[in-house]
Amino acid sequence: MACGIISDIVAALQMESEQYLSSLVPHLLTVLGSPKRERRTKLIAFQSLADVAFYAGPCFCKNYLQDTLIILRSACMLSIKTTEFLNDPDALEYLQQLQVCLLEAYTPITQGVKDANTQMIYQ
Repeated sequence: MACGIISDIVAALQMESEQYLSSLVPHLLTVLGSPKRERRTKLIAFQSLADVAFYAGPCFCKNYLQDTLIILRSACMLSIKTTEFLNDPDALEYLQQLQVCLLEAYTPITQGVKDANTQMIYQ
């Protein structure tokens, strides 16, 4: 699955993408949870997941926020373990990219949560 395409789909459909989340998000969560997936693919999957949270906030929060936060927390914990990889420059570079990616992912996820809470208040 091309993770970047998911970002394009949800950006184009925005709130209408909610009907497709059950087909898209589990694949992203699987990519992020799999130790067999390539590192760069995981970075793209984090960004795609953030885009989904941003554009489909209420539905995303209801169904996938908890699993997403668990994976993000795990990735954050990994990203700070730089002392374990001092002899591996490729791993250190990946951890640095992961840190940036996680920071960039939290903003749209937070906005999606905020939008979901706002909609719940007015319903």
